Amino acid sequence: MYANEIVLPSTSVSANLTEPVTTSKQAPQGKKSQSTRKGKPRDRKEAPQAAEAQLSSLEESIPIIFALLFIEYKKEGGSEGQVLNQSRFNLTSGVSNLNAIGILDFPVFALAAVGFNGSLLTAWGEKTSAHSALDIHMADTNCPGWDITDRADAFRLALFLILIRDVWSKWLVEKFQEVRPAFIKDWSTLCGQPKKLSGRFAWRMKDQKGEDIYVKLDKEVKEQGEWANNIRKKGKV
Repeated sequence: MYANEIVLPSTSVSANLTEPVTTSKQAPQGKKSQSTRKGKPRDRKEAPQAAEAQLSSLEESIPIIFALLFIEYKKEGGSEGQVLNQSRFNLTSGVSNLNAIGILDFPVFALAAVGFNGSLLTAWGEKTSAHSALDIHMADTNCPGWDITDRADAFRLALFLILIRDVWSKWLVEKFQEVRPAFIKDWSTLCGQPKKLSGRFAWRMKDQKGEDIYVKLDKEVKEQGEWANNIRKKGKV
């Protein structure tokens, strides 16, 4: 949830790191449930054990929330520019979040509304190489808009929201499945012993100091400092 200006929370998609837990179908009434083992009825002790196993699996699963649609709202007479600027910040955060997961070239949407009128902004991230910085592209001019006091516009807005829920959210889950193995590997490193963050999770300074790029830059800075000190010493002589 963002500022109080937002009427609705951002639309999100949840994907578990572990496989979803499936439950067995109940036996029809009048028939006794049979075990999958031939000739042996189901042991009554298996039910609590199965429930405990399912609970353990659920506790181990970690839901990940993807922000797919941000909604920024101000009352009638509010500043349209302020709403648009906040929507741009939201889009930047959403694209950066997907990049941390490993998802690129996938749009994030923002609905900026003042009163009954709203505009749709979108952004996506690209990288020219695996080691390059994230380039965020944003479509924030000549945006499609809606006036919900008009029935046709209200209908179009409803269709768009349905597409977000039924189409784009499923595509996002499919994109996550593509990068899921690498994400789980990095996450396992994060949760392992000794605890040391690396790659996408390296936000602590002590972890970043161990990266090759940091070591290289730190060496260059020290060499430049030594070179500058030598120049000063020669000047004093």
